[in-house]
Amino acid sequence: MNIKKNILFILFLIFSILLCSCSNKIKNFSKEEEHNKFSCTYENKKRYFYLYTPDSTSFENTKLVVMLHGYGNSGRSFSRDTQFEKDALPLNYAVLYINGIPNSSVKMSGPGWNYNYDNFGKTDMNFIIDLIQFIQKEYGLNKETYIIGFSNGAFMTTKLAVEKPEYFKAFVSVGGMMPETVWNHKKNKNSSVKFFQINGTKDDVTPMKLNDSCKYNPNPAMEDVIEYFVKTNGITTEPVLETINNKITINKFQDKVWWMLINDYPHSWPSQRYCEININKIILDFFEN
Repeated sequence: MNIKKNILFILFLIFSILLCSCSNKIKNFSKEEEHNKFSCTYENKKRYFYLYTPDSTSFENTKLVVMLHGYGNSGRSFSRDTQFEKDALPLNYAVLYINGIPNSSVKMSGPGWNYNYDNFGKTDMNFIIDLIQFIQKEYGLNKETYIIGFSNGAFMTTKLAVEKPEYFKAFVSVGGMMPETVWNHKKNKNSSVKFFQINGTKDDVTPMKLNDSCKYNPNPAMEDVIEYFVKTNGITTEPVLETINNKITINKFQDKVWWMLINDYPHSWPSQRYCEININKIILDFFEN
């Protein structure tokens, strides 16, 4: 009996050490002078992010939306482009814009997200998850987490949808794709993954069969990626095609997988002026479903 107790105690200690080591990766958390800007140290690197919270004294029912910017940009510029917090805060979502950093293995690279299936990709992925858990604990937020990425940030979002789906309630990829390295290592197993892909039909970055942009692109066509997520969710019914206006259609595979196409739109965050509708509200509707 004493031996069993000792084994259980040792296992408990090992689990506690691992848990502490994870939470201790986020160090030197502090608020910067710039409005809503914060910083921390992660694996000896300074990281920056912007956090917007609803006007409340308690955040126990507040959900978190994580925003990943495109290559060469920042959390601040992504906030200016999307203004997502303006629509999300009234619905009791906190919004976290995270700054990417240059890839240390590539000379003269700009800030972004390493989505490859290697140690650099794992480091970026783990930082996002560790920061989310730290912020949720620090502010007492609800554990329900959503993530939105644009372009390079959407590549990372899709990687997380494949490799770490258990940490998020839903994923939104705007102008994104599934990187070839992620596609080649994906596991074909059934799990509930809410995934929303948004593309302009003139997007030449995301490989698609509909505009032949997949012709010379080594990454899988978005049609195949959508099919993957549909199968992952065990959906066997045909999609419902919803026409928003003369520019926007959405293929809805139940409430799990949506693919929005914006007619004649390039690789850019959807502007309300062009789309004649607030894309943020459609995304939030997807979350609320």
